Amino acid sequence: LFGSASGDQTIKIWDIKLPHSIQTIIAHPGFEVLSMDWNKYQENMIITGSTDKTIKVWDLRRTDHELLCLRGHEYAVRRVKCSPHNSNIIASASYDMTMRLWDISRQSNPLIEVYDGHTEFVLGLDYNLYIEGQIATCAWDENIHIFQPPALSGFPNFSAKILEAFQFIPLAWMW
Repeated sequence: LFGSASGDQTIKIWDIKLPHSIQTIIAHPGFEVLSMDWNKYQENMIITGSTDKTIKVWDLRRTDHELLCLRGHEYAVRRVKCSPHNSNIIASASYDMTMRLWDISRQSNPLIEVYDGHTEFVLGLDYNLYIEGQIATCAWDENIHIFQPPALSGFPNFSAKILEAFQFIPLAWMW
């Protein structure tokens, strides 16, 4: 299975053996869905980010409404990513020039931290699979920032002609 996020306000779940989607969810009515990610610890949970400035948490078994709607970004949410190390932690990147960390187990106050070190839209983010909690972001300011919660600092920034995305690469891949 794989999922897709779409400008038509939906997310779709696909079976690679079939020529059509097997499930369609109107995830953000009236708004584009810019990003989605699957929670590897909870196989029926996905998260979505949208131009409506929200992140939504979904259970694919009950799609008539979201489990949780996270609010706090001032502009569209460009990327969402589930932590590869903790089933409750989500990161989001936004056109409001911030990256936010959320703990979905804290439903009354899920926002953990806000990183506002970029000077342009934050378009990409990734978790380091080998260093728990380490996150990197990229933005239109042509910088990649790498940091480790809870301080969200401690590493140099990297300058690159980056506009959309990047990804951590395992060290073994380089040898």
